[in-house]
Amino acid sequence: MPENIKDTVVCLPCAS
Repeated sequence: MPENIKDTVVCLPCAS
């Protein structure tokens, strides 16, 4: 997992 996990979690809906 990348260090910017929070960015990934925040962009979960953004990825949709």
